[in-house]
Amino acid sequence: MLGNRVDISNRLEVDGSGTGQVVIGADNSGSGSDPASYLGSLILNRPVTILSEVSEDRLAIDGQISGQVGLLTIGGVSRTTFANSGNDFVGDILVTGNGAILQASVANAGETIPDACDVTVDAGATLQLAALNNGVETIAGLNGAGRVRTYPNGSFGSRLIVGFGDANG
Repeated sequence: MLGNRVDISNRLEVDGSGTGQVVIGADNSGSGSDPASYLGSLILNRPVTILSEVSEDRLAIDGQISGQVGLLTIGGVSRTTFANSGNDFVGDILVTGNGAILQASVANAGETIPDACDVTVDAGATLQLAALNNGVETIAGLNGAGRVRTYPNGSFGSRLIVGFGDANG
């Protein structure tokens, strides 16, 4: 787990042949209120959990996410942001945990969740849209009892399109 105010620029690759649980995350063990950031690419070739415990700010995933992840779980008690419009991983997203937030886009990043992705937002969790200038996020399906909202501060005006590829959800 990264502490806040830490940036990792290296590429991170999760091999598909491994066993056990893979957790990528950050906590509030550092000082200050800046995000913990993964700036390099993440190549995820099996299920992975991204865990944000950074109560002062967020866990920023700024590098491209690719690979055959299957299920990408977003958990923790704070915000995880995706900021790369080149994300092309294959799999679905589960946002789970009371207080967990997946923020799609950071300002003008555009679409950061692959269009063919199904997103499930469990009760107590949130999918948050934050693209500027009426930016659009497109996903295949949306399920669960959680919340979908735009970024609470500022004039983002993001829109969500559900149903890419005639998906249900």
